Amino acid sequence: VSVVVRRDGYSKLLGDNRWGFFPGVSAGWVFGKEKFMEPLQDIFSFAKLRASYGLNGNVSGISAYGLQGSYGLKNYGGSTGLLLTGLANPGLRWEKSHTFEVGMDLGFLNNKYMANLTYYNRRTKDKYADSPLPSHSGISSWKTNNGELQNQGLEVDLTARFIDTKD
Repeated sequence: VSVVVRRDGYSKLLGDNRWGFFPGVSAGWVFGKEKFMEPLQDIFSFAKLRASYGLNGNVSGISAYGLQGSYGLKNYGGSTGLLLTGLANPGLRWEKSHTFEVGMDLGFLNNKYMANLTYYNRRTKDKYADSPLPSHSGISSWKTNNGELQNQGLEVDLTARFIDTKD
């Protein structure tokens, strides 16, 4: 069993949104060494169940002053003025990915054949997305936490050692 707890801070985020709490837990059981598996040891040389859950954070793609808004200079009619070039978004926060995995690792015939099967389910919330703005605003988009994404699937890894000699 393994337990991890992280509290990360990112200076480009503002206020209390700067901090993120990211726990994780995992466990594994090598059930191939249990007494009930002794009759099958000629077939199963290794057998393990594993599971994990974790929360990860992401803050990539945030510019140094992107959350505070920005202005640029613009010439218009022979005069120079300030033009809003980026909207402030002090409420932007960490993207958070919740990941759950469960799997089994099996070895057969003195580990000549190996199989790893893993089911995973990852849901990312508060995903960064550029929300489009009307063209007459002068700004094409605004970065927000309005995205959500889910990935899930089954990973299968099969390995075989067909030739195993001393030379």
